[in-house]
Amino acid sequence: RIAPTILLDVPADSLVMNEEIFGPLLPIVT
Repeated sequence: RIAPTILLDVPADSLVMNEEIFGPLLPIVT
């Protein structure tokens, strides 16, 4: 299992921002 994870200040062109995420990840852009 993967614990819920928050990713801060993720670049808009990163993989996690451009692909569907099948997991408990929340990318945040500030």
